[in-house]
Amino acid sequence: MVSDIAKQRADGKTDQRNCFRALTLYGMYGPNNTQTESMQPYQMLLLGAQGALTHLRSLSGVAQHVLYYGPLKADEVAAMVNAVHPMSDNPVAAHPGQYYTPLKVEQNQVLMAPFDAKNTYMTGYSSRGEAFSTAQSPYVDVFNEYFGGG
Repeated sequence: MVSDIAKQRADGKTDQRNCFRALTLYGMYGPNNTQTESMQPYQMLLLGAQGALTHLRSLSGVAQHVLYYGPLKADEVAAMVNAVHPMSDNPVAAHPGQYYTPLKVEQNQVLMAPFDAKNTYMTGYSSRGEAFSTAQSPYVDVFNEYFGGG
């Protein structure tokens, strides 16, 4: 299984769309982002199958929050979740998680990942705090229509 994951990641490095996504995350969040915060194959091998199962089984003892949108009532959803996902009577608090702070754009910058392809993936990013303005919508629509952005 670890070798399959390693192969998928290696193959992903040759895919233009995957590289574009990784470069976009790098441009927005810097070197510490969701793309770089995954276990390496050697870490998976050190953990082993039994370690992974132990970790997964321990999750039923951690407080969880379920979001549901649909026609069922809250008690019906709770009964359905409890039937397939039993929880501890005294769960511990969940880890606060990792929040990735977007980088402040100080100057114009272009990041490129050259690919032998007939198309180019491109995006723009700004963190200057500008508010959305409906007055700009017609101009944005014309720009996106002309340049294929929507």
